[in-house]
Amino acid sequence: MEPGRVFGRHLWLVAVALLACRSASPSRPLLHALRSDAPQGRAPVVIVLHGLGANERDLFELGKEVAPGSLIIALRAPLELGADQFSWFPVRFTPEGPMHDVAAAETSRARIVEFVRALKLEAGVDPERVTLLGFSQGAMLSEAVALTEPSLVAGVVLISGRTLPELKPVTSTRRPRVLLMHGTRDPLLPYAGAVQTNEVLRSAGYEVDFRSFDARHEVSAEMVAATRSWLVTSRQH
Repeated sequence: MEPGRVFGRHLWLVAVALLACRSASPSRPLLHALRSDAPQGRAPVVIVLHGLGANERDLFELGKEVAPGSLIIALRAPLELGADQFSWFPVRFTPEGPMHDVAAAETSRARIVEFVRALKLEAGVDPERVTLLGFSQGAMLSEAVALTEPSLVAGVVLISGRTLPELKPVTSTRRPRVLLMHGTRDPLLPYAGAVQTNEVLRSAGYEVDFRSFDARHEVSAEMVAATRSWLVTSRQH
């Protein structure tokens, strides 16, 4: 994925997102996933969650870049927008802000949790070193998992997302570490939303590394470098 190219596609998808999503078959047991070659032994895992209108290939190379030596798994959202374009939940962009389908978001959250639980049982996976990395909608769902299943993963990387207002943090003695990144010039999900997310997470007892970037709705080169460094440091704790 080339840093910055996400912004243009998201502007175009604002109109597309006004259309109804077509749900994938509810009988499918797990989300479709793209995997890197498995490292030897019990490997750390980074699961990447794409944004609106993208697919599992969008952030796959980013995952490999920021977490060399890890098993990278890129999940495809379950709702189809168009040819090779998927969404975690339908959303409308209004003057009052994004309005999303709460039920669909909860269904996607539950399916991600189901996937991670099954993954942690695999012999080649280190269940104590699983990280979620999400962009935009993928960041919202990564945070949703962190808030509702705080012991499920060791870390989450949230890029250019926002907190879904219906989320209620679950009390736990164990919580994932969080890297929260957002562009100060983001016109789709304004920077103020990241400030609110930081407050929500810290109030719930999460350790948050909140970083601001001179960027729009994108994964900038600086964000890539920050993520790689943070992942190395977080795994030393």
